[in-house]
Amino acid sequence: MNRNTLLSGHLFLSFISEARNATSYRWFHIALLLCAPLSASPQWAPLNGPHGAAVKCFANSPSTVLVGTYQGVYRSTDNGLHWDPTSSGLSSAHPLVTAATYYDNTFHVGLVDGTIYSSTDEGLTWTFTYSSGLGSSIDEILGHNGILLVAESSGLARSSDGGETFEQVTGLLDSIYVTALTVSGNNWFAGTSNHGMYRSADAGLTWEPVVLPIAGYATAWVFCMAANGANVVTAPSGVICYSTDFGETWQLGGEDIELAEPLCLAYDGTDVICGSREGIYLSTDLGASFGGVILEDGTWTEAYLALDNIHLAGSLSKGIQRSTNAGATWAGSNDDIPAWWLEQLTSDGQYLYAGSNRNGAHRYDPDTQTWTALCD
Repeated sequence: MNRNTLLSGHLFLSFISEARNATSYRWFHIALLLCAPLSASPQWAPLNGPHGAAVKCFANSPSTVLVGTYQGVYRSTDNGLHWDPTSSGLSSAHPLVTAATYYDNTFHVGLVDGTIYSSTDEGLTWTFTYSSGLGSSIDEILGHNGILLVAESSGLARSSDGGETFEQVTGLLDSIYVTALTVSGNNWFAGTSNHGMYRSADAGLTWEPVVLPIAGYATAWVFCMAANGANVVTAPSGVICYSTDFGETWQLGGEDIELAEPLCLAYDGTDVICGSREGIYLSTDLGASFGGVILEDGTWTEAYLALDNIHLAGSLSKGIQRSTNAGATWAGSNDDIPAWWLEQLTSDGQYLYAGSNRNGAHRYDPDTQTWTALCD
């Protein structure tokens, strides 16, 4: 099969996709992803890509790493080198996963439809455990000292029996969009959309506003936070603030990345890692400044996991990046995870270009039969 046959087949598919019939459109996207050329005698051949899931979250047990993506749950038993899909018991084979955690020998994943599924066999099989009943998305799940807290777009849910039963938390966070959770010592913290940050000293039963050292803290959006021991870091309205006393007092930080728009925060020991729309940055002074650049290529990083020297970074368009030397160098870890939901397909006569809803743009070279990610 020559280049012209391959490209003409793709152009035909691109033309047809513009019809956008509701049912055929969905299946057509799948066909575009899984299959490729048309010839005089109809036949299909795989293009082996593009790859790279839109990553939302990581969770890990001592032996397994779980990644939640916009097209399902994948698990790895070799620290993110290879990935296998896992969907047995989930509502679909490729659900949109918005939260994941590992607590008390159990993985929990939250879906965009407001449901939670749990696994006690390292992510091999799943059991339904919770639904918000309101259709609200699950943004984070956090377990600590016998309590599970669930951040929802309609408030907070709480379980004191390992996720067997949940109850809605009433009070200040009732019906407020809760976007992030972390815990430091006995202090639980909740970030919200446009209502600032809150603290609970009684395991999530009651909450009080946190005063942060920025203007408009009470109406700030707080989409990410992290804690390690007495150290806590957060990013209200994109401004880094940090605490070294379990969140009792706060200092303004984030020097050198004032315009980076933080999307996720993580700790590697006492170092703070900030994933952003521009790249990934490192602070060695608890969050005061971020002079270190871990990865600066426009990667929209929404999730980060540090496992000693193995670091995993998850982005919307470039999938999973993996480092074996604590972030000094990186390589893609996406060959096992296909990109889904292609929107556009075209050619310039030499390359095939595919645009997706969540995975950016990719270029296919028929000579080398490889895909290259072009942009976020």
